[in-house]
Amino acid sequence: MDINESRTRKYLIVWIICIICFVILFFETINHRLYLNDFKVYYEATKALLTGSQVYGIPFGLDTGMFKYSPFVLFLFIPFASLPFTISGILYFLIITTLLVMSFLLCRSILVTNLFQNRKKHEALFTILALVFISNHLYRELHLGNTNIILIFLFLTSLKLILDGKEYTAGILFGIALLLKPYLLLLGIVLLFHKKWRVIAGTSFMIVLQGIIMILSLGFTKSLNLHAEWIRTMITHSGSYGSTNNIAFLLHNLFNTEISATNNLMIIAVSALLISGFVIYNLELKSGKPTREVVSRKNFIFEWFIAAAALPSIVNTDTQHFMYSLPLIMLILFYFAQNPNYMLGIVLSVIFLLYGTNSNDLVGDTIGNFFDRIGAVGISNIMIILVTVYISIIEKRKDVLYE
Repeated sequence: MDINESRTRKYLIVWIICIICFVILFFETINHRLYLNDFKVYYEATKALLTGSQVYGIPFGLDTGMFKYSPFVLFLFIPFASLPFTISGILYFLIITTLLVMSFLLCRSILVTNLFQNRKKHEALFTILALVFISNHLYRELHLGNTNIILIFLFLTSLKLILDGKEYTAGILFGIALLLKPYLLLLGIVLLFHKKWRVIAGTSFMIVLQGIIMILSLGFTKSLNLHAEWIRTMITHSGSYGSTNNIAFLLHNLFNTEISATNNLMIIAVSALLISGFVIYNLELKSGKPTREVVSRKNFIFEWFIAAAALPSIVNTDTQHFMYSLPLIMLILFYFAQNPNYMLGIVLSVIFLLYGTNSNDLVGDTIGNFFDRIGAVGISNIMIILVTVYISIIEKRKDVLYE
């Protein structure tokens, strides 16, 4: 194959994402639908901080538009708050489009380099299929202007830096991600069991640094009060009845269990134990054997991706957060490309039906409302994680054969 043709196929995903995002931006703008309601929360909350007004406990934009994130996040949005909302909104849209492109390239690079080194068959095609898989959630993400694409980019970049041996820098980026969404702390389980102390040190440095920046900028009392309000807001949000796709809702549907902050914390604790068990299982398999760096890297990637994908299933959040499963979707598709079989194909079809078509505009009100009632996206996300665990076990058997 010609080198230029090969490069064109490799970066076809870049052009497709850019075209899709610019088409969405164009039609959202001319139809006056570029609401960016989530971005408006960050924008207005930042303005409130700068003017000394209340940040937490009041809606910005929609009635549900409460600012629920670390007060330090507002410092990151100060450049946007200095511009008119329309201009800053378009700029933010372009930034998350760029980060989406980079996330796809990063994820593909991680998978091809570490899991599918000598098996790159139909790589470009299945990368595009992954985009199709998440397209429904992607549109909602772009329409609302949320931070999930930023977070995907951050935890993928952190992983790439860890694999490249740049662990302290990885920790700093992971610290920024934690400040955006503290529930990413679940990924810390993987860091702890793999003794990534430099990553943890970099993360700790970032957390301390943001505290110092806030105290110097706002004063100790103001900074302390903002953090206290943030913690109260998170606790209130965790116990609310919001998501129809997390495990709490699925258990409520099946067993009529109460959805409460206590039960949600129990779900998080059990999920953390299960992820810990998976990591320990991987570590025990290689105990007493010569350490193979390639096996350790594979295990770390599987564990990091699974922990990230599990997050929207165990917390109270919106459907676009299930984009965190993008790395697992790409992993499964890449595996299927090299190991095609009818059973996995059928499972993937069911997953796509539940995960990728949960929109009334796509399937109509009857099916769409049914999907909402059963928590279709949540069910599909659990299926994605289970299929990945299965692939992990199969890959480990192959590694044992070559040891």
